[in-house]
Amino acid sequence: MTFKTKTKARFKSFLRRLGLLCKKPTEPTKRIRISKTINPDGSTTQHDRLTKQPLYEGNTFESELHIYNEIKKTVRKSRKPKK
Repeated sequence: MTFKTKTKARFKSFLRRLGLLCKKPTEPTKRIRISKTINPDGSTTQHDRLTKQPLYEGNTFESELHIYNEIKKTVRKSRKPKK
């Protein structure tokens, strides 16, 4: 990398952190969509395309709290070294 390109990249990343530039464009990932399932008894199940989010009938606050607690558990906390 030359000095010019390194400086340009650092300046652009600085502007991105400030929110003045958008994120870098990324290509969408290639995914596999299951169209049908063949069961052991020979019957097939057709899977239609999911176009809208299914409604959740439970308590959303409790589910959000559970997700928050699970994320909090996975984050590693730095420990002070023992003396």
